[in-house]
Amino acid sequence: SVDASRWAAKVTSVARQLGSGAGADYSGDWLRISANAQSFLSAGEVPAGAGNRGTHGMKARDAAFYARSTGNAAHAAAVQGYLLATAAAAGNDFASLCFRMADGSAPYDAYYEQAAWLLRYAITYDYVRSGMADANRLLVDNYLRRQAYFLASHLDWNLRMVFPNRLQGDYTTRGRDAKPASSADTWATKQFDTNGDCKVNTSDDTTAYPVYAYVDAAGNKGPRITRLSLWYNNRKSAAAVAFGTVGLLLDDEVLVNRAKRYVMEWLTYSVWPDGSEGEYYRNGDYCIPKQGLIYAQYNVQAAALFAHWLNLAGDSTLARYSTTEGLFGTESTDGQKKSIASVTTTELQIVGGQLRRYFHEGWRGTQQVRDTTFLGRIDSNYMNSAKATDNYHELGLLAAADTFPTAPIRGIVLREAAATAARRAGATGNPVATGYGQWQDVFGALPAVLLLN
Repeated sequence: SVDASRWAAKVTSVARQLGSGAGADYSGDWLRISANAQSFLSAGEVPAGAGNRGTHGMKARDAAFYARSTGNAAHAAAVQGYLLATAAAAGNDFASLCFRMADGSAPYDAYYEQAAWLLRYAITYDYVRSGMADANRLLVDNYLRRQAYFLASHLDWNLRMVFPNRLQGDYTTRGRDAKPASSADTWATKQFDTNGDCKVNTSDDTTAYPVYAYVDAAGNKGPRITRLSLWYNNRKSAAAVAFGTVGLLLDDEVLVNRAKRYVMEWLTYSVWPDGSEGEYYRNGDYCIPKQGLIYAQYNVQAAALFAHWLNLAGDSTLARYSTTEGLFGTESTDGQKKSIASVTTTELQIVGGQLRRYFHEGWRGTQQVRDTTFLGRIDSNYMNSAKATDNYHELGLLAAADTFPTAPIRGIVLREAAATAARRAGATGNPVATGYGQWQDVFGALPAVLLLN
């Protein structure tokens, strides 16, 4: 809880600076929030649907933040009405939806946009729930709990395929890629886009090559990516932070602990002691050498944001957690511990230029490291588009900086000269991508990371 008048004064003061153009990287956060809040008050949200689930609710989120910051009763009432109507709409009951693959099977990593949306909805609710009647709060609480348990159950159903007894803490009973039939089955392979047309098809070299996390400046390979590591990815991380945050909001220990378990497993089986992640498998996708590093930010931010919110509530379990355990190379052989802080530090040092790591071009016998394959390069051309975009996906980590003081979050994210020579995102006029939306965390859950900082 905060003193409303002091909070409003702080926001107004910072907003005045941002609104006056005190740095292009701030993107006029308060102006955007205010405009979204007014638009929401007059026109509401466009109905949610499969085509816009990932960004739906951002106006309501900003209106809720605006109401919280200014004490505006009209905006608070409008948001409360939105929350109730949304909870009552059948299309928003994910447990009743049945996603199927073309062959009729259930998809392993479905509900990614729904998870990001639910996290945004929960934060929107948190801004205004203190002013809601008990009966209305109960309606929203029950809606959130139902969706959160569905996401948790879907994630747990998936991961039971590799660790059947994981919810009982048993990781010795294994299946699928946690118990490969042969050494060859341990490792991930990939057909690469070898002709540079941003597609992977029969016009490329059709060989499935081994995938390594990176190569260093001398062309030496980093860790080899395992099949098991791919089970912990951006989609599952979105679900974990969503249902874990709902658990924290509703004081539901079961949801909180299931999210904690996922984060701990990700650190154990999908993070190497040098900070590499299984998601680096995606490097090179869409003609973006660092695409895997971008996907990895969803894992890191899910873990960091959830750990931060837990820490604020007095639970430092994830903030302090570290492990040397793993399988097929993710285990530490020299005692080096893996933690949220350590993997965050690695990825920020790549962004900041302190670690020179490059895209591993699996089809090349000799790696050709060069500026265009540097994983810390800020600009990229999605699908070879003519206009470059600046990737600033690390921005959301700023919200968790206080919980991880040993990681160089503020220095590198804010591009402080003492920490990095990397340029500021958008400084050359390129559009800036931070995930869903702009100038937010990767999930679009928070209204404005820089303003809140």
